[in-house]
Amino acid sequence: MNEDYLFALVDPDAESPQNPNISQYLHFLQPGLTFPSTSSAPAASYPATFNSAPIVPYAQPAPPNFSTAHRYIGLLFSQPSNFSVPSNFQQYNASYRMFFNITTFAAEAGLGAPILANYFLVSNQTMTANATTNATTTGTGMPIATFTGKAPTIRVAGLCIMAGVVGAYAALVV
Repeated sequence: MNEDYLFALVDPDAESPQNPNISQYLHFLQPGLTFPSTSSAPAASYPATFNSAPIVPYAQPAPPNFSTAHRYIGLLFSQPSNFSVPSNFQQYNASYRMFFNITTFAAEAGLGAPILANYFLVSNQTMTANATTNATTTGTGMPIATFTGKAPTIRVAGLCIMAGVVGAYAALVV
């Protein structure tokens, strides 16, 4: 795989699923991902390479206290060689993440439809949103996830977990 990819992680349920008044909240926007070609080795030994700085660095999920579950949606796009951030999206950075629209961004950036997508759910029933998350793969290439630290109540769904690490997606791409 000698192709570049762009990864986005959005929360369409911010501020809460009942009141998504700052939706979509952009948790991560990373262009310039590459996944090396593989042979018969497990995908876990072929991590993604970041060929550029993130447009918006990763921010961990942190739903408000006693929020019902938020959907965190990870999308992987094939990145065109002439990719640039559309002018309507230049304001997004580590300090400004609210009111993002992944559909409009993808259309204006010429990304086309996502080639992979997944989601996981996070709710905070403990008044503590201090979680450490890691995604990895098993020896069979099947994605797994590990949650450590003082984590909020976490419910997970989907084929693999994207928790700030794109490595699980590498198992599906390569």
